[in-house]
Amino acid sequence: MAALCKAAYASTVEDVGRVTAIPLPGEACPAAATLLHFREAHAPPGVTGDAAAGGPQQYGLWRVKGLGLVLAFRGTATRHDALVDAALAPARLGVKHGNEEEAGGDENGASPDALYAHHGFLMGARRHADDIVRLIARFNGKAWGGGSGSDAASAPPAPATRGPVWLTGHSLGGGYATTLALDLLARRDGSAARLFGPGNSAGGPLGGGGVVTFGAPMVLVGPPLVPTSTSKSGAGSRRRGASRPALAPRPGAVRSMHA
Repeated sequence: MAALCKAAYASTVEDVGRVTAIPLPGEACPAAATLLHFREAHAPPGVTGDAAAGGPQQYGLWRVKGLGLVLAFRGTATRHDALVDAALAPARLGVKHGNEEEAGGDENGASPDALYAHHGFLMGARRHADDIVRLIARFNGKAWGGGSGSDAASAPPAPATRGPVWLTGHSLGGGYATTLALDLLARRDGSAARLFGPGNSAGGPLGGGGVVTFGAPMVLVGPPLVPTSTSKSGAGSRRRGASRPALAPRPGAVRSMHA
């Protein structure tokens, strides 16, 4: 996975289909990694689809023999990435901006049960989340009867044969990978199940996989600053929630992220 994180920096859309041999410690034979899809941050003219979508995010999807599908995000490489790193304001996981009250928060969007993530990481991951879920469904051939493309995505899933899916990244890329997984889980609409497992009434085991990152920053932060409220008696003001956003995760948030 570390080798694919490195490849996420240097690959281009022209490398799709290329097979890379990755040496494995203690193994005589290297692992074969085939690049299935690549999304460039600054795509050349003529590129269409999610590969040409806006935003500085860059990632590739590889099929690794003996491991499964690996989606690797590039880390900080441009000034646009640095601006994403600097966007520290908290944003609520699992809820699109502006819908916080509908999701159970008060009129200020605060909720004691909500988790908040680094705004830059969350918005960057969320920009491509739906495309990534569809991409995984398309290329996870064992899960969709061995087919590919739109026909495969609409075919009945086979829960017992779904292959493992791994999200990874270095530095900022690790932030994207972790936040993407947490946001899909927080949606509670089956998005995470569609990525990592069958998520259907037939049940069956999850395909496996998970999130592995390298040099990734913390992604969970404290809740947003809640405006003060002055009592009618004029006795002063009081806070309805956290007094200030935390730039480092709370102990409970750290445990949640590690879990």
